[in-house]
Amino acid sequence: MPKIGTITYPDNPLALLKDRNIGPLYKKHLTSVFNSDEVNFLQGKFDVKKIYKVYIQSNARKGLNLPSKMTADAKALADVGDWKLKSWQPLLAKIEEHIINDLEMNHNASFFDSPAFLKLHALLLTNKEAKRIAKEVGTKDIKAIDNAIRALCLSETTKANKILKESQERERAMWDTKSVKEKPAGLISKIKKKLGIK
Repeated sequence: MPKIGTITYPDNPLALLKDRNIGPLYKKHLTSVFNSDEVNFLQGKFDVKKIYKVYIQSNARKGLNLPSKMTADAKALADVGDWKLKSWQPLLAKIEEHIINDLEMNHNASFFDSPAFLKLHALLLTNKEAKRIAKEVGTKDIKAIDNAIRALCLSETTKANKILKESQERERAMWDTKSVKEKPAGLISKIKKKLGIK
């Protein structure tokens, strides 16, 4: 597992995708440089018949970049109408391993070197940022500020705006008198300025 500063991150793609802090950013990175169908396959829960029809068969709506042997093995099971999970499990495990190995060898390093990851890492490394900024913008709702910061690091300004607005409406008692009336866009500008985000 890679350790950067004082933070240890998972290196297995499945663990990275599930990680609360960097999972969404990792998925965004993969879908921009890799086959998004394969990322969705790793995260999905499907019955074997759907997997074959959607991802593997020759005219599948979505495509997995698989060795011909795996495709042939899948077709052989489909041709005899064997849709029992037990029959497919060894093949599905090989397909998953094939995709994971590809991600680990060809894409993980570029993710950990990407400017977007390094920006988010800097915020995670200084985990007191949310507390400090919450105090400076006039709220005790640290969770909302933390979630808004994460959204801003992913360039999801609309989501950050929504998070702050909902907090102001639902957690009024956690905001000081002036800040609870301030428009979320104004608060976001303050947060961006304090974090050095443009």
